[in-house]
Amino acid sequence: MRKTRKIPQLAKVGIQTQISILIGTIFVLFGVALGVAIWSIGQTSSRFSSFVDKDQAELLAYTEMYAQGLQMATALRNVQLEPENKKGFDNFSKAAADFSKALQSAQTLAASNDKALESLRKIVDLREKQRLLQEKIVGLAAAGDLVPARQLTISQETPLWREIKQLIIDNIDASRSLATRSKSQVLESAGNAQEFSGFLAAVAIVSGLFLSVFI
Repeated sequence: MRKTRKIPQLAKVGIQTQISILIGTIFVLFGVALGVAIWSIGQTSSRFSSFVDKDQAELLAYTEMYAQGLQMATALRNVQLEPENKKGFDNFSKAAADFSKALQSAQTLAASNDKALESLRKIVDLREKQRLLQEKIVGLAAAGDLVPARQLTISQETPLWREIKQLIIDNIDASRSLATRSKSQVLESAGNAQEFSGFLAAVAIVSGLFLSVFI
């Protein structure tokens, strides 16, 4: 008895249909891979924007506060050493204004971070006390009353600045740690999406080769 040869189901389909199935399957898989790639680009772009606009900006605000705080301390010392030099007074006023600007920026950027906001509120309170003392010290220096100006600086203003400085440093450390984690998440997300897109593209190629065997 003559054995009948089994014909693959796909072979029973017309050549034109087989080609359509092959091309359609490849296009669908490549389309999915492209869609995943586009979606991942959007996600990565969004996370990167958040990383730059918030995390990095917040870290920059704290760093600016620290720098301007040091500048204020230097300028305050200079107005006592050379009260006749008006440049020292100008430098102090600019540093104080820049510190306030950086502090406001930090408060805005930390709006969703309760811990950071609590720390910033402490800085605001201490800064107000420091500001009043500094105005008094600058006034004494401008009037030539250098001894009481120096006494106020040593006994009250400098300890206040040390408290403020430590709070700023703590915020810088916390912000830097958060920025590092955010950067790692962005890179990890981009890497995972790239791998998945590559996997789908490879599946599309392999599927095309597999289906072509039956044509």
